[in-house]
Amino acid sequence: MLIKRLNFRLRGTLGAFFNSSRISRNAARKPSFFFIFMAIDKQQKQQILERFTKGLKESKSVVMANYEGLGVHDFEDLRKRCRKQNVQCMVIKKTLLQKGIQESNLKGQCDVASFKNGVAVFFSYKDEVSAAKIIKEFSKDHDNVYFYGAILNDEAIENPFLSKESTEALAALPSKQELLAKLVGSISSPLSGLVNVLSAPMKDFIGALNAIESKKS
Repeated sequence: MLIKRLNFRLRGTLGAFFNSSRISRNAARKPSFFFIFMAIDKQQKQQILERFTKGLKESKSVVMANYEGLGVHDFEDLRKRCRKQNVQCMVIKKTLLQKGIQESNLKGQCDVASFKNGVAVFFSYKDEVSAAKIIKEFSKDHDNVYFYGAILNDEAIENPFLSKESTEALAALPSKQELLAKLVGSISSPLSGLVNVLSAPMKDFIGALNAIESKKS
């Protein structure tokens, strides 16, 4: 009886050892960044919603992008780039994202259900284009990072939701600092032109995008 017990314990110990070794080898073979969303209660969900709606209200734009497939170091690199440009990053479930958008009473509609994978949202506080430009630049070396869309925080805009293509166009726009540097460096540019460019409402940009989409359709 004693020998049987020892054999049973030995098999259990060896089995645990080989299973842990297999997991370690698999983890080392393909390191990836992921979030595990455990079951959360109503209070925790409310805290997530409040954080999202607060960022949506206080930022100039919110960019939604896919993050799944990024390695740990790559995602941390992306977060560092965001912090340097006063951009806040947040990962959120699609169901909570949809609810947060609905509770914000924004005009227009955003089809969050069409987003294929997990969603990371980026709140741009400095200007409308910083978050989009960061993600666009980062995606050049990371194919698994791409736009879902964006939200512009401007009450003058009839539909603040941007499609993937419109978000690409937003990322291509120069920032206000870039415009300032170009205009100040140009002697022939009058000061009034500088003021007009820096104070131009974002609705002009949206109007141009709508005109382009109308022509395509």
